[in-house]
Amino acid sequence: MKHLYYFFIFSFFLLQFNGLNAQVTVPERSPIAFTVRGGLISNNGDLASQIRLKTDYDNTWAVNTYYATAAEAVLGIDVIRLRTTDIVLHISALGAEPELRAKSPTGDHKVADSQLGIARASITFSFNNDNYKMFGMPWHTNHEAILGITGSFMYSTNFELSNFAKDTLGISNIKGDQAVKSLGITFGWNWRILDSGWVIGLNGSILWFADENPLLRFETGEASLYNPAKLTFAPRILQAGIGYHF
Repeated sequence: MKHLYYFFIFSFFLLQFNGLNAQVTVPERSPIAFTVRGGLISNNGDLASQIRLKTDYDNTWAVNTYYATAAEAVLGIDVIRLRTTDIVLHISALGAEPELRAKSPTGDHKVADSQLGIARASITFSFNNDNYKMFGMPWHTNHEAILGITGSFMYSTNFELSNFAKDTLGISNIKGDQAVKSLGITFGWNWRILDSGWVIGLNGSILWFADENPLLRFETGEASLYNPAKLTFAPRILQAGIGYHF
């Protein structure tokens, strides 16, 4: 009977040890990840360029990019791993082909097609948001919340002016090949697919214009009825993506 008692005690501690060992040996994710994202990009509506009639200051067309689809490739590197968070560096390249449109109370017209390129870097904190593993390390869980800061260099090129831009607004040229800066915040949520290295997620970014130069300059000819103008750009980005931790 005494031997049976010791056997049960030994079995109990063995089971406890195996349970603890299973908790600390959950597969860790690799510190390097590659992600592709797709979504929408737009400009802050308050920054729309006001192209004004030369003879009537209050007669204007608001020109902006509004919404466009965008694709982004992201390389992520876990720089620091702490008890309940990761500090991650993201380096990415984003491309989009936004359409410039002019709006006023009397109409809505296409101004030009364009190509937009953004190179950006972000530093994010990845927090474990699984309520049942609150004190588990983020790379031991299937859920994480993302919050960080992001900065970018942007440029725009390959403009194709519409007939409205040339004939009505008198725009002769659009310049946007000078890289300008923006700075903002980024946030998101990631879910690991089972115990694999694949991750899906949602991501958003709000950036503010951080450059003395505008992204675009609208040049008008002497015969144009409208004054030249400029457009500053503060991106708003919403994306969904899939990535893999190597």
